[in-house]
Amino acid sequence: MKMDIKISVIVPVYNVQKYLRQCLDSIINQSYKNLEIICINDCSTDNSLKILEEYQKKDNRITIINNSENIGLGLTRNVGIKVATGEYIHCLDSDDYLELNAYETMVDNLKQHGPVDMLRFEYLCIKNDNTSERHNVVPDLYCNKEINIYNTPEILKYWPPAAWLKLLNRDFILKNNLYYNNYRCFEDVEYLIKSIVCANSIYCIQDVLINYRDGRPSSLMSKRTKYLINIIKDYRTTLNIARKLPPEIGEALILNLDFHLIKNSYDALCKFNISYKQIKKIFKFINPNILYRTDNFKIINIYNTITTEKPSSTYFYIKFFIKKLFPTYFDLYIYLKEKIKKLVLNAS
Repeated sequence: MKMDIKISVIVPVYNVQKYLRQCLDSIINQSYKNLEIICINDCSTDNSLKILEEYQKKDNRITIINNSENIGLGLTRNVGIKVATGEYIHCLDSDDYLELNAYETMVDNLKQHGPVDMLRFEYLCIKNDNTSERHNVVPDLYCNKEINIYNTPEILKYWPPAAWLKLLNRDFILKNNLYYNNYRCFEDVEYLIKSIVCANSIYCIQDVLINYRDGRPSSLMSKRTKYLINIIKDYRTTLNIARKLPPEIGEALILNLDFHLIKNSYDALCKFNISYKQIKKIFKFINPNILYRTDNFKIINIYNTITTEKPSSTYFYIKFFIKKLFPTYFDLYIYLKEKIKKLVLNAS
């Protein structure tokens, strides 16, 4: 293998002036230097472009591309993929930031193991109160060896659909025509399904290499409940893919979609971005015979609650008026509820 592997870092940028410097600092100060840094400004209306130009003067590895119109996160990543020249490509969101040894760790693993289609690593989830926690940690059993979904379908239990969670071989992307769709949110769900089905070689490591900023007020994910239709669209795509695969592989793909559909639908219900009647229609897409084969009891309980018993109308009525009259207190209520739940679980 070529010893000096070039990595293309693709950073879509849209109105992230508050976080962009931390993101760029974490890239240009990497211990591994052979980087191509492609920043695509998706018609930002704040000072994001000025910050990009400031950093370009400091580091000639940075290339700035300006979209002529706002096209969204997925299509903006495609712009970067098409001009990237590195052997490997990493898509980093502009409000997240890397550990300073991130790319050195990735390259060291590639040198020790050899080339792979996909290198998966771990991350820290940074909350609004600056606390952090790890999610979806891949167990030791699947790490530091070459796997794929065909010999290890259960790997999808530990794999959220996040573009920034993996390093992809550029030849693998081009060979399989792996580009993002035009969704404004959940664009990476379909990408995960298509890429993981195509990947012959996946290498997982347990090093925490990225810090993911969860729930910032203006982020796309904070508005995700408006885009549930995109997951339903992905259901049709996934079902078509699943029919062509061995049953256990197809079911693993469908369960991955079930998780995202149930979790995000329930979030929408709790925050009054969707009605109980609407959520029941959405849940008709779910095949309970497949869902009940998972060991994710939290998701099963949510599904059973929604499909078999209507939540208390009085309870939802009270929550509705609290949210409408006191939105700040409602957000605090949601935060404290999650905090208390974690404390109870940790104590038990």
